[in-house]
Amino acid sequence: MSGVWTTGGATRNSPAGGLTLRAVARRVFPGEAAIGADPAHRERMRAYLSDLVRPAGLSLRTDVVERGAGHSYGEMAEALLGPVLGEDRAVDLIVLAHAVPDVTPGRATAAYLSHLCPGNRMAFAVCDQGTAAPFTSLNIISEYARTGGCPRALLLVMEQATLPYDAPPATPVPDAHTGVALLWQSTAGPAPALAGLRQRPDVAPSEVADALSAELDAHAPATLIVTATLAAACGPGRVPATARVAPAGMPTTGVWWALGAALDQRRGPVLLADYEPVLGYLSTCAVA
Repeated sequence: MSGVWTTGGATRNSPAGGLTLRAVARRVFPGEAAIGADPAHRERMRAYLSDLVRPAGLSLRTDVVERGAGHSYGEMAEALLGPVLGEDRAVDLIVLAHAVPDVTPGRATAAYLSHLCPGNRMAFAVCDQGTAAPFTSLNIISEYARTGGCPRALLLVMEQATLPYDAPPATPVPDAHTGVALLWQSTAGPAPALAGLRQRPDVAPSEVADALSAELDAHAPATLIVTATLAAACGPGRVPATARVAPAGMPTTGVWWALGAALDQRRGPVLLADYEPVLGYLSTCAVA
């Protein structure tokens, strides 16, 4: 399954470095990464992961390692470069956002992706933020855009569905390997613009519903897209009945996947919202 949304032109939100969204590409990746079939890679993964999980008291799932299960973010992202960038692969900044670890931990994936784009592109990854990672990444992109030195930035939101160890209870594990690529620009032209981006820290579960209501008041009327985690934290009847709830099996990519669908339907402003319970972050992103 895949999809591509594009404005067909570059855009700008404000002279102060605002961002507009030129294209969104999204795809489900069936099967497993080809590198998983390499016995040498599997042996390196066994040694690396054994050392990694031992101090945490977790159990390594040797059956998963032996199967070479999982997908590689490098190959997933590479498959999205063409659909979202077209023939002109030049970008100024690449940010890879993920919560679930990659199955190729020995490779600097962001640097690998910068090698696939013309020029000496700045690239890095944002992780250890849970499902807030894409919002944090977009916040960083926005700040770089304000400098005038990064007018064209690519945000890659990735998740693969394999954890080769027993995760703590309530850990959101994806149901499939999915990726969403979003091309942001700060050049003139009519297109959806980043109208608001906010991350509230230290939001307790009991405060989520009221905090979300305040965000809705600031951006109404807008199509609301929330994660299943946020909807559960709000409780019954506290999320508007018109809201779209992203599938629980897409904890990191779900709302960004749905953003592309909402733009396809041209229904006006869109507000994305997510709650990361471990960190207590309520993240919202408005595209108008």
